[in-house]
Amino acid sequence: SFNGIIYENTRSSIRAIVLISLVIILYATYILLRNVKRRRVLDAEKAKLQIENTEIRDIIASANMGIWRIQLFDGEEPRMYVDETMKSLLGIDGQERTPEKTYTDWFSNITPDALESVLYSVDRMKQGYFDENTYLWEHPSKGTRYVRCGGTAQKTEKGYTLRGYHYDVDEVVREDQAKVEQLKEALSEKNEYYSTISSFGRQT
Repeated sequence: SFNGIIYENTRSSIRAIVLISLVIILYATYILLRNVKRRRVLDAEKAKLQIENTEIRDIIASANMGIWRIQLFDGEEPRMYVDETMKSLLGIDGQERTPEKTYTDWFSNITPDALESVLYSVDRMKQGYFDENTYLWEHPSKGTRYVRCGGTAQKTEKGYTLRGYHYDVDEVVREDQAKVEQLKEALSEKNEYYSTISSFGRQT
């Protein structure tokens, strides 16, 4: 009968709706569980990264290392952004500086003999290499000091962004230089001794 047909069609439609709803619910549950799992993995990775960053900061702090970021953008003045340790190493801690002035404070105090070497290192960074350099730098209150910088560069639409570290190695370098001089003197005295013995041998 007509009512029977309507009943069967209605029941079939309800079954189809229930089945589709069940599939949608199962798929939504799967997506939700996958997202929850992915979120847990991301949270674990984030926590691990935070621990590693803390360890890196502790190492940097214990080594008295300053962190810097330099922007070399086309048509703009160079800018240098530094952390508190770097400010202290530059001799500008407790002073207000624009990024442009901070860059000038660093760059203008590179000794003339070291300038070519520093510019070469900057060029290497721009080429995509990591580079380190030990050079003489004029500290505003401590005088000429040996410092060491290392870093890399990233190409941007405006130019380059350089990131790296800076620390004072004056005592270490000068101590090594003193040892080298002592070794040279010892070798010179030894050569002079053997030369004297040899000359006596020839005379006799």
